Amino acid sequence: MSDKSPWRKGLRPDSIEFTEGSDGRIKGMVMTETDVDPTVMVNLFQKMRSMSADRWVEYLDQGLSEIEALLATLCINKTIDWRDKSKVYVNVGITDTYTFTANLDVGAFVNGTPRDLSSGRTWRDGDDYNRPEIQDLFMVVGDGGPSFNSRLQEYIKGTSGEETVAKAIEFIRAEVAPHVSTEKVAA
Repeated sequence: MSDKSPWRKGLRPDSIEFTEGSDGRIKGMVMTETDVDPTVMVNLFQKMRSMSADRWVEYLDQGLSEIEALLATLCINKTIDWRDKSKVYVNVGITDTYTFTANLDVGAFVNGTPRDLSSGRTWRDGDDYNRPEIQDLFMVVGDGGPSFNSRLQEYIKGTSGEETVAKAIEFIRAEVAPHVSTEKVAA
């Protein structure tokens, strides 16, 4: 969790203390500040539960930026057949539309400006998260043309396996690039 996270309105990194178990893995956290958007916070926790940190690190090691790696982790699902390790199945696209939109506003995601689904109220104010619309935090509002998923599917059409992964990463980089300042890209 950092000040570059798309979900930065959901948690304040300076007010979180993580607790570790004897195995060195995070077992819990203590929040000392509750002046956060509860819908963004719950959406972050939902995504943390379903995402692979190992896959995120793998994308970072391949040279993707943090935001590109995060988006790749949300969009690219590789499964290895446990009976035949040479078989890799790839599913590309935002598939968990219960907690995340397939019509992603990439600019809002990259810049950490989700839609205000909590009416400006915070957890401290006693506000609850917006369950009916939680998946729409980073959704394109209005007619934004074909959805992120539709554009991604069109871009990877006719590919398979690792070629699909490479094309999906190429697409993600092209989508993210216009929303990242040149100073961030050079860093």
